[in-house]
Amino acid sequence: ALYREVVGGARLQAEAYEPVAYDALYWVPRPWRATVWAGLRQLERRLPLGRYVALGHALVWVLLWQSAPHAVVTGVLVLLVAGQNAAVYALAMPDAAPPAFQLTLRPVRHWVAARFFVNVRWTLPLALSVGAVALVDGGFAWGDVLAWAALNVVAALAVAAGVTLAAEGAYR
Repeated sequence: ALYREVVGGARLQAEAYEPVAYDALYWVPRPWRATVWAGLRQLERRLPLGRYVALGHALVWVLLWQSAPHAVVTGVLVLLVAGQNAAVYALAMPDAAPPAFQLTLRPVRHWVAARFFVNVRWTLPLALSVGAVALVDGGFAWGDVLAWAALNVVAALAVAAGVTLAAEGAYR
């Protein structure tokens, strides 16, 4: 099934996939929880990002197993952070929700916060993966785990602000 979804371009069947539950977003503050939940459901319909992120982390581990240079592994991690955060752009496209409609529901600053929380959900898996890498590879230290987590949080905020300002901010 993973091969068909990632390589074959097949779509998930609605009855075969359970969307994210609202209660699973306990870590999102209440003012943005409903917006983040709707965004995650919409994003999962358009792009099964979890599978691609898992493949990115698997690629990191394959590169480590093959004794790839530290710069190559770092480059893959940079692309992984950039890709998983940039995917939130799909939520700002006019066919997902027109800017006039989105601004009727919430002001721009709330959309920045909601998109930030959509992006920041990948920080813990990234930190765990880099932490496991630090256990195995001497090229990564425990400080790198915090650095990658901080980089992901900063990228999540920067991308959320940039995408929101480009979509709803430009409309205003």
